[in-house]
Amino acid sequence: MSPRPQIDHVRRPQLLEAAAGVIAERGIASTRIADVAERAGTSPPAVLYWFESKDELLAEALTVDEERYYRGLTERLEALESPRDRLRLLLESSAEEYDSRLWMEIWTRALRDRSTRHARRRLDQRWRKQIGELIRDGQRSGEFGEANPDDVALVLASLAAVMLPERR
Repeated sequence: MSPRPQIDHVRRPQLLEAAAGVIAERGIASTRIADVAERAGTSPPAVLYWFESKDELLAEALTVDEERYYRGLTERLEALESPRDRLRLLLESSAEEYDSRLWMEIWTRALRDRSTRHARRRLDQRWRKQIGELIRDGQRSGEFGEANPDDVALVLASLAAVMLPERR
């Protein structure tokens, strides 16, 4: 008899995607394990087989969309040569393509949950680091002035967050 096949690499992402979708639609406070299970086509106990708790599932699900966004964006950024064009794409895509509902849920949950707070901090640092690197590239190429890249990144990240579109 052969050992049971490992499907972690398939099932966990399915459950996380289902949870992210439910959270985006209903908000984190109204999301139940049963809702995630229904969306994923499984049972609530099956969801809890893969995640120790609802908190763990929701904390991980809140970063799924962020990771997907970055994967697609990275490919598009690499296709552009000019740091100015890459920075423009980065900021425009955050305003036009990024689904801010999950981002807002991360911030709300981070106020009360340590693991989500760490995830939010990591995602925010990643965002500012990416902007800062583009500013440094632009300074090296002479496209941008000599302002402190980390300070500029903080300001641009803050402005981008304020300008996120409302999704319905």
